Amino acid sequence: MGRTLDSKKLNDNHNKAEHEIAGWVLVLSTAFLLLCAVLSTVTPVLAAVTRFFIGVFGVVVFPILISLFTLGIFFIRGYKLGVPKL
Repeated sequence: MGRTLDSKKLNDNHNKAEHEIAGWVLVLSTAFLLLCAVLSTVTPVLAAVTRFFIGVFGVVVFPILISLFTLGIFFIRGYKLGVPKL
């Protein structure tokens, strides 16, 4: 038994909703961490968060956060990777 057209369409809508939720989670969490890094001189708590992530990942934490932020935007917008098959 195969899937009907309606169940496939419903599954596609469900996947789009999951990707949008994952995108918003990525965008909000990375935006918070980037703000912590930028505003680390304001409070000791923000400085502790920044020091932890720089201690774990080093200075590479900034490109990682920017890449994750961009990935979250791509998830929200619904972009797909268009790589041709060989």
